[in-house]
Amino acid sequence: MIQKFSLVGEKEVTRAIVTEFTAQFAEYVDCDCIVIGGGPSGVMAGRNLARAEKKFSSSNETTTLAVDSGSVAT
Repeated sequence: MIQKFSLVGEKEVTRAIVTEFTAQFAEYVDCDCIVIGGGPSGVMAGRNLARAEKKFSSSNETTTLAVDSGSVAT
C-alpha cells in the first residue's frame, strides 16, 4: 500500500529542517569544558571529564591563530 503525504510547501519543509537543526545544535553548544587537541593529554582530559559526567567539546584540527607580534602561529 502506498502512503500519501499531505501537500506542504518549501517554506514548511525548510522551517522543519531549521527547527530540528537548531534544537540539536543547542545540545552541543552548552558545555562545561573545551578540550583542545586529541593527543594523549587531550584524550585523558576527555576521559576524566566523561567520568565526572561533564559535558565537553573537543577539537583536534590545526587552527591558525594571529599573534600580537604580527606573526602567525599554527
